[in-house]
Amino acid sequence: MKILVTGAAGFLGRNLVEELAKSNSDIIAVDSLNDFLYSKALKLDNFDYLSKLKNVQCYQADSSNLPRLKVFDDFDVIINLAALPGQKLSWENLDLYIENNLLNLNQLIRRYCLNKPCYLLQASTSSVYGTQAVHSNSALQLNPGNPYGVSKLAAEKLIEAYSENFNVKYSILRFFSVYGPYQRPDMGVTKFIDGLLNQTPIDVYGDGSQTRSLTYVKDAVMAIISSIEIQPTNLIIDISGSRKYSVCEIIQSCEQILNKKAILRYCQKPPGDQMHTLGNVKLMETVLNISQYTSLEVGLQEQIKVMQMRTR
Repeated sequence: MKILVTGAAGFLGRNLVEELAKSNSDIIAVDSLNDFLYSKALKLDNFDYLSKLKNVQCYQADSSNLPRLKVFDDFDVIINLAALPGQKLSWENLDLYIENNLLNLNQLIRRYCLNKPCYLLQASTSSVYGTQAVHSNSALQLNPGNPYGVSKLAAEKLIEAYSENFNVKYSILRFFSVYGPYQRPDMGVTKFIDGLLNQTPIDVYGDGSQTRSLTYVKDAVMAIISSIEIQPTNLIIDISGSRKYSVCEIIQSCEQILNKKAILRYCQKPPGDQMHTLGNVKLMETVLNISQYTSLEVGLQEQIKVMQMRTR
């Protein structure tokens, strides 16, 4: 297969492309390498690593305006990880979130998916469910609580509209709190580990009782690879850990591994921040054949190991 991965220099992108490189597929990895959310030095480091892998070609490019080169013709699969993440900044930068998370996707679809067979895998988020994203016996309502979630839900609806009218084949994976090696510096687990390693204050929003169904990044990668191998038709699937942990429990687990005590600084919860998340893993298990989950302890140990190596 010939596979295009957008957002390839990011957290999930690096882990995914590294695994895809082990196959016989031709991987075209692109990333705009912007520094909006965090320093692009980390993305450059990721891109430098990926560029040395077998079967991988890396290009700095915006996903809405890819180079008119032969290498960018006719993909079998497009994995769209390119997006502006982050809930807090989306309130003040809605135009950027709409451009990156919706309009750029539109350009990808129009260039690659309308007149030729191509399978589109879109990375979405639990944020489309809103502040209470916990599955029970009843279906969760789509009720995003911040502009980031709104932009990602709009992207899902755009894909569905193209599918209904132009027969675009797709799957949408809604990721729940992915953590692990090379996680972004603005994300919670990285902040917890960094605060413990450097003995600096860790910001805890509210009282720390909010919960997350953490998804280890290697499990998320396996779900993506399974999706492109099976190619389920026009499905939306939660990609989630099998249980949820409070913020306080996650910090305590990091404390135990590092044998350090956290310095906690309690802060006001940002507007639209999620209180509780727990994905519905039924389709992940039955359709994508993902039945084993990496334990929190193992996942944290792997993330801590990489963070310690990067600071040496």
